[in-house]
Amino acid sequence: MLNIAICDDDTFFCESIRLFFKNKYNNIIHSIEDFSNGYELIHDIEQNHSVYNFIFLDIDMPVMNGIDTGFALRHIPSHHNAVIFFMTCFDTPSSAIIDIHPFTYLQKPVDNNLFDQKFNTALSFFYDDEKYMILNSKTAVYQLPPKKILYIASAGRKSEIHFVNRDTYLINIKLSDISKTILDKSYQFVQPHKSFIANCSYIRKVTNTMITLTDNTSIPLSKTYRNDFFCQFREFYIH
Repeated sequence: MLNIAICDDDTFFCESIRLFFKNKYNNIIHSIEDFSNGYELIHDIEQNHSVYNFIFLDIDMPVMNGIDTGFALRHIPSHHNAVIFFMTCFDTPSSAIIDIHPFTYLQKPVDNNLFDQKFNTALSFFYDDEKYMILNSKTAVYQLPPKKILYIASAGRKSEIHFVNRDTYLINIKLSDISKTILDKSYQFVQPHKSFIANCSYIRKVTNTMITLTDNTSIPLSKTYRNDFFCQFREFYIH
């Protein structure tokens, strides 16, 4: 089920998009939320831990415009891969949107048939793309892309997610609880030490006491975890 955000100060346009989804895609949509500017959207994501799969952004908005909002979204780990549609009255898109990697750019007023075509194409990419893993705590649900995680480190009763692009993200879940969810070959993670979980795809070197990742991070390989680690690591390469 999809979570959709519509970020536009034009209430009539927001309602027309909402009606479009309700009439044709209601069976695959969990929620649709409206925001009148980018600040409201970013605040909702950061404060309420909301996760949106598809985001429709107007470019010309008060307080925080669509381009600034797009860049802010790409710096939030849970929204690295969110599908972004830019919707605007401008004839020519700004070159700045290229760095945000939106799915498409549509000019208002949007033709319903074209919109339907673009959304269907985006859906096919979304469902064929990498799967997210869901981590639950008592206060929040985190949706994270496993292929973009380099390693996870214990931080007391919390855990620090280290991403391939060098971003870090602190979540309110103990590493021991995370390990119960992701130490499965479908996620390609291994645990070399009680305080670390690593992504097999980014392990560059292994010794009897240490593993080195592709960014040169060194993680200890403890005696307690060594046998299980090597079994899991071999299984990753066999499959």
